[in-house]
Amino acid sequence: MKKTTKKTTTKKTNDYKKGEAYLTTVGVIKKIWVHCYDVEEEKWNVDYHNFDLKEKGGYIVFSLEKDGKIEDKSEECAGFILETRYDLILSKEMTTDEIEERYPLVDIESVLNGEKLELEVDGYDFDQEEFDQTFLSIEELRKQKQKDAEPFDAEGIVNKIASENNLTPKKIDALIKLLKKIK
Repeated sequence: MKKTTKKTTTKKTNDYKKGEAYLTTVGVIKKIWVHCYDVEEEKWNVDYHNFDLKEKGGYIVFSLEKDGKIEDKSEECAGFILETRYDLILSKEMTTDEIEERYPLVDIESVLNGEKLELEVDGYDFDQEEFDQTFLSIEELRKQKQKDAEPFDAEGIVNKIASENNLTPKKIDALIKLLKKIK
């Protein structure tokens, strides 16, 4: 009986994939490539022959192209050479619906019209958390958002800690304030 169930499941999965491929081909399902980079800046002082290396964070590009290569940059200004390296760490194709769910402020229409959209982590309307969420499947992301939406009872947690330890009311209040700052 298990073999029949496995064959049925495999057939359904294959049928789903074929249907999705067809709908993508005819343009009903639109997909965009999301490319994530680690960015590193190196600043050379030409006069003193020393350099400063800095992790700049992440960078993300939305495009219709599978190849998301960004060329490294080198600029010279006032005795300094600034080199920026982009290390591709993930290329992932997503549906427009998934992108809208993950990144509500991204202008998908401009990407679908052939423009590349580049966003810097910790730049305007884009942060490290959104960058990190790119690496999660949509199901994992939804579970995480559901957990984040659950109510957080700082006082309940502190009262539990206080009941297990000898804490004065003053220390309890301090813990409650600390927990409220954390959330």
